[in-house]
Amino acid sequence: MAHRRLIPQNKGVYNLSKFYYFPKSHPLTDGIGRNLPAAYKRYYEELNQNPSAVHHIPVKEKFARDPNTGVVTRLQDDPPNIFYPKAFHKGLWGGAGIVKGFNHPHVKLPRLPKFWSPKFETSVVYSEVLDLFMTTIMTKRTIQLIHKYYGFDHYLLQTPACDLKSDLALKIKRNILLALDKNDLPHTDPEKRQQIYDTYKHYLKKYDSEYIEWYGLSIAEAVLKFEFDQEKARGKPQPLKLQYRHEFLKELQEDARLVKNEVKPVTPESRLTSFFDKINPFRRNRS
Repeated sequence: MAHRRLIPQNKGVYNLSKFYYFPKSHPLTDGIGRNLPAAYKRYYEELNQNPSAVHHIPVKEKFARDPNTGVVTRLQDDPPNIFYPKAFHKGLWGGAGIVKGFNHPHVKLPRLPKFWSPKFETSVVYSEVLDLFMTTIMTKRTIQLIHKYYGFDHYLLQTPACDLKSDLALKIKRNILLALDKNDLPHTDPEKRQQIYDTYKHYLKKYDSEYIEWYGLSIAEAVLKFEFDQEKARGKPQPLKLQYRHEFLKELQEDARLVKNEVKPVTPESRLTSFFDKINPFRRNRS
């Protein structure tokens, strides 16, 4: 331990961390994201809530008493480590992800890292509101949830954004909400269109029109939409050369009007000039 004492301990960063707090940057409080409307911030809060437990059974009680001995023990709720790859956003996984953990194949062998992924299958779903068949990759849990809610549209409209999570599911739900909000269903039969609208219109009670416009967008898409709306509100930009031309013509017209209305009085200087013009032998005859 003597050699460790000779090395000076650098506690500068440790001591600074006691007095200074460096908060992490947030996409909605830093940069252009802070200018986004409150409707999108409300959707972002819904998206980042704690999702429903899929890979474990959550423990609600903090303590438990043994019925035989009466000893009180503390319970632990340790959810597994779950991550969502890029392929997750291209399918309908029903909130399931890939579990990252360790496997202990033998007592005398060290534990090995392992990944558990759900079983996937290619299936077809039908959106009654959009009148559209879609072929995508999904899990058995997604199919069970669709059967539980009695339809693909009911499943999307009753499930919050934090449980849907994938970009594909959120985009489909966004299109369904926009079609219902504007009453613009693609069905050709008027009776069927009205029947489907009456079936799903009660879901609009939880959403307003502004919230639906921003629902299902990523932060990058929301920023682009915000900039586009600002440019549209300002109108089409006019070149400065047209503005300068208009101002210059206006000044010329004003000067011409002043010259036309102005009457020059006869001054002695003008009389003297006219006298010298008469006796000037080099002047030209104007007759």
